[in-house]
Amino acid sequence: MRVTIEMPNGRREIGRIRSFHAAKRRAIIRLIWETATRIESSAIARAPVDLGNLRRSMGKRSLLGGLAAEIFNTAEYAAHVEFGTRPHEIRPRTRRVLSWVRYGNRFFARRVRHPGTRPQPFLFPAWEDHRQAFISRIIQELRRQ
Repeated sequence: MRVTIEMPNGRREIGRIRSFHAAKRRAIIRLIWETATRIESSAIARAPVDLGNLRRSMGKRSLLGGLAAEIFNTAEYAAHVEFGTRPHEIRPRTRRVLSWVRYGNRFFARRVRHPGTRPQPFLFPAWEDHRQAFISRIIQELRRQ
């Protein structure tokens, strides 16, 4: 058994519906990319600077055909800066002792008790700065006819 429902001028109407959805999809993809760009810029501005590597390591990419975006940092230590570190012990890996120069003097130690580092968040605050505006703009775009 089969039931077929037809719309008057069906092919033309289906084409209009598809183009409506395509236009809506393009608008949402553009909005997501614009927001990702804003978040990336905010994170770069918030990132602490020593040599500038943390800022240079920021990036973004489009996911799910543009319906999602990822803002990331490729620096190995980015998470340590964002979240901080607990106190820990540093031991030599390839030599018998650690060695470093400070104030023109060379120091040696078998181990060092590092006090940890305080968090210096830059990526999550950037997201928080733009989150509410992003949600509002998405809702506004979805309601638009």
